Amino acid sequence: MKTVYLILPILSLLFLHVCPVVADFDSGVVAYKNGKFSDALKEWTPIAERGIAEVQFNLGQLYRDGKGTDKNYEIAAKWYKRAANQGHSKAQYNLGIMYNNGYGVEKDQKKALDWYKLAALGGNSSAQYNLGLMYEKGRGTDRNYILAKKWYTRAAENGESTAQVVLGELYSKGIGLERNNKIAMKWFLKAASQENDIAQFNLGVLYENGLGVVQSYKQALYWFIRAAKNGNLSAQNNVAGMYSAGLGASKNEYTAFKWFMLAASQGHPLAQFNLALMYENGRGALQDYQAFIKWVKLAAHNGIPEAQLKLGLMHLKGHFLPISYSNAFRWKSLAARQSLASAQYHLGLMYLNGHGTTKDLFAAKVWFEYAALQGHADAQFELALIFHEGYLGARDFAAAYKWYERSANQGVALAQHRLGYLYENGRGRSQNYQEAIYWYSKAATQDYTPAQNRLGTIYAMGFGIKQDLVRAYMLWAAAVKKGSKDAKSNLDAFANIMSKKELRSARAMRDSSRANIINN
Repeated sequence: MKTVYLILPILSLLFLHVCPVVADFDSGVVAYKNGKFSDALKEWTPIAERGIAEVQFNLGQLYRDGKGTDKNYEIAAKWYKRAANQGHSKAQYNLGIMYNNGYGVEKDQKKALDWYKLAALGGNSSAQYNLGLMYEKGRGTDRNYILAKKWYTRAAENGESTAQVVLGELYSKGIGLERNNKIAMKWFLKAASQENDIAQFNLGVLYENGLGVVQSYKQALYWFIRAAKNGNLSAQNNVAGMYSAGLGASKNEYTAFKWFMLAASQGHPLAQFNLALMYENGRGALQDYQAFIKWVKLAAHNGIPEAQLKLGLMHLKGHFLPISYSNAFRWKSLAARQSLASAQYHLGLMYLNGHGTTKDLFAAKVWFEYAALQGHADAQFELALIFHEGYLGARDFAAAYKWYERSANQGVALAQHRLGYLYENGRGRSQNYQEAIYWYSKAATQDYTPAQNRLGTIYAMGFGIKQDLVRAYMLWAAAVKKGSKDAKSNLDAFANIMSKKELRSARAMRDSSRANIINN
C-alpha cells in the first residue's frame, strides 16, 4: 500500500474571540463579517497593542491573508509571536508553520519544532500532527519514531483525520513500529467516518488484498466508491478497474469506462492509460484510435511507464504513428528507467540492433540483465544468448545455462531448445541425453521446428535412448508441416531405410489426430 503523507496543514482559520473588556472589539467583528477588513484592522490594532492575545492572533491572520492591508508575512509573524508568547496555541501553531517554511522569518525547523511542541502541549491537534511529522522525518531534530507515534496518536485521538490516516499507514507498512494491519484498519475507519477519502481508499486496499481482514472484493469496491465520490482519483481508477474485471460487482465495461473517464479527465495518469486501452480495444465505448492516441500520449507524458513503452513500440512498428527509431528509443528509455522490465528488455533490443542509437552490446547486456533479474523470460533468453555466443568476449556456458534454464522454466521454446543443446553437447553441464531429450521435447511440443528436427535425429540415431525410427519420423513430419527443410531432408533419407511396417505405422500416426507425438 502506498504510504500517504500530506503536506503540512495550512494555517488555521481565523477564529474571532470576543473580548468583553474592550468595546471596540465588537465593531471590528462586525466589520470583518461584512467584509470591511480595513475597518476591522483599524479597530483591532490598538486593542492588540494593549496585549490581548486573541486580537493579536487575529491581526496576524489579516496580515497573513492580505485582508484590509497588503499581505505581509513579517508583520503577521510579529503578531503571531506576541500572541504565542502569551500561550495562544493557534498562534504558536501558525508561528511554527512560519518558521518551518520561512514565511516572514528566517527558515528554522528547530524553532518550528519548538513552537509546534508548545501548541501541541496546549492540545492543538494540528500541531500534534505536525510535531509527529517532524519527528518521523527528522526535521529540526533527530528522527524518532517513538515520539512520532506518540504525537500522531494524540492528534488522532483528538479527531485529527490526517493523523489517523498517517498512523494507519505507519502500522500498515511497519514503519518505525511493528506492522499491524488490524490497528491500521482501526485508524482508517475512524478517519473514513469523517469522510477522509485517503482513509477510505486505504480501506479498499486492505479489503482488496486481505490485509488484517478477510479478503472481500465487495467491501473493497464499497470503500473505493466512497473515496471516489469524495474526489479521490486513485479510487476512481480502482472502481473502474474492478468493474472492468468484474470484482466485487458484475462485470460492466460501460461503468468502468465512465469512472476511467472521470479520473482521466482530472489528470490521473494511470486512469488516462486505462482509458486509452478502452478506446483501443472498444471496451465500454466505440473503438476510437484517435482517442486512444490522445490518452496514451497524455499518460506517457505524465510518467506512466506502460504508456511510454506502448508509444515506443508504436513508433518502432509504425502502428498509428510514423516509424521513428529515435522516438521509439526515447520512450522506451523513459519507461526502462522506471524499472519496467518489459521496457528494459525492449531497450536492450534497441541497443542490440542499433535502432535509434549506436549499436552497443554492453548496454544491451546491461538492460537485458535488469529485466532478467525481474523475471522477464525473453530478456533471460537474450542474456543467455550473449553468454552462449560470446558477444562480449569468451563464451560462458555456465552463465548461459543459468539464464536459459530460468527462461526455459517460463516456457520460452528457444531457451528450452538451447538448454537441450547444452545438455546434449556437455556445455556448462555434464553431457546428459535424458536432460537434453527432456528440454528438446518441451520445445517440440510448442511446435518449435529446430527442436522437433533435432529430437527426431536423436531418436533416429539412438543417442542416449533406444532407437525409434517411428517416433523420429513423426517428429520430422511435424517439423516439415512447419516448413523445415532440414527435417524434410532427414525424413526423405530415413524413409529409404525404414521397414515397410515402420513406414505404415509412422504414416498412420501422422495422418491420424492421435496424440502428442512426443510423449506417446
